[in-house]
Amino acid sequence: MSRGLAVRVRRNAVPAGGTLLEELERIVPRYPSDARRGGVAGSVVIRGIVRRDGTIDNVEILKDLPYGMGEAAREAVSRWRFRPATFRGEPIDVYCRVTVNSEPRRRRGIPSCLRHRGILRRLRGSG
Repeated sequence: MSRGLAVRVRRNAVPAGGTLLEELERIVPRYPSDARRGGVAGSVVIRGIVRRDGTIDNVEILKDLPYGMGEAAREAVSRWRFRPATFRGEPIDVYCRVTVNSEPRRRRGIPSCLRHRGILRRLRGSG
């Protein structure tokens, strides 16, 4: 799991008088090492059907990123659990769209502007 990922759920509307689904358990996608090395950032969009029992299936990638980011997001979202949407007091199946935003972790300590411009070498007296 990685802190570099943020997950947002956009819930589809249910019929008037119904209740929206609610997340009960969220698994944060892993950040693939190839994606981390490649500095991949952006959004993966996933869609699935939240079933009456609170599971999600038919999980598919609508918008992908390279180096396995989409598959990592799909695998994690397929393990989420929900309180299902209801209509007239009964659980119903609804489509759910999930956007997983990713950003690689930044190296701590030295600001990137210093690393990339050679300023750090000059400050240390080696340039």
